Amino acid sequence: MKISIFEVALLGSDDADWKKLKQLDPVENIEKYIDVMNDELIEKAQNADMIICNSGNYMSGTLSKLPNLKYLGLMTTGYNQVDMGYARKNNITVTNIPTYGTMSVAQHIMGLLLEICSKVGFYNEAVKRIYWQDENQFMFRIGKQFELAGKTMGILGLGNIGFALAKMAHGFGMNVIGYTKHRNPSFDDDFIEYVDKETLWSRSNVISLNATLNEETIKIINDETISKMQDGVIILNGARGQMIDEEALARGIYSGKIYAAGLDTLAKEPPKPNNPLLGLPQCIITPHMAWSTKEARKRIVDIAIDNAINYINGTPTNVI
Repeated sequence: MKISIFEVALLGSDDADWKKLKQLDPVENIEKYIDVMNDELIEKAQNADMIICNSGNYMSGTLSKLPNLKYLGLMTTGYNQVDMGYARKNNITVTNIPTYGTMSVAQHIMGLLLEICSKVGFYNEAVKRIYWQDENQFMFRIGKQFELAGKTMGILGLGNIGFALAKMAHGFGMNVIGYTKHRNPSFDDDFIEYVDKETLWSRSNVISLNATLNEETIKIINDETISKMQDGVIILNGARGQMIDEEALARGIYSGKIYAAGLDTLAKEPPKPNNPLLGLPQCIITPHMAWSTKEARKRIVDIAIDNAINYINGTPTNVI
């Protein structure tokens, strides 16, 4: 059995991490590649029985050129980069890692919100650029700050990350409402009011996108949905960038309908220079790194290895 591993350099695994996998009898060879583009991926994985990856595109055009492939182990939670219909039709088992970054992503989303309402990073930069010193006052302030307590956070998608974020928001004294298709009975969620999407748009001071990207959620933030929101709403996105119509978001910020946005993902990554959000001071953008804490990266590798071992042993886990 031949295994190809494709990862981005940021993940930072080393050979020792994959030792357990190498020791299994059916495994003949493991090759690891860093930051490989898709055309090169097809060439390098040509004879692979298994692929473990957090990079690459696995639509039918790619999968059809990998004749031996029987297992695709994603080192991600999302799987919109995979043609699942093709994979199922061709008996390719696909697994993911649903919980590795729950706290990392929720914490980052909350950090974006705190930056918007408290402007810690902005004021740190102001001090270091001597704006405060130029004022020669006991304090320096530009714009407004506000408390989260008493505000309403609406969360679209209450899976593991959405629920972790809900608990954090509740801890700050926020009222939490949420929309989800599948309510998890194991969540201790009495503090969350479950509502429909229309109610979520209209009642929320802060809206966080934490749903899966699919046909229903692509560009779910658009001119129409923005028009249903409260004036001065804040929009957060730690899910997929394609959930937001970025032109519509920019229009909403320019008009004042949207007070601010905090985004860790964009529709096109990295963004092109003409992205309408890049020049907006009220739009805080981080480079798709909410998932990448030290602890989360360790969990990714550990769970990916366990998923692969369980597949080899005939008891696959986290199958999509």
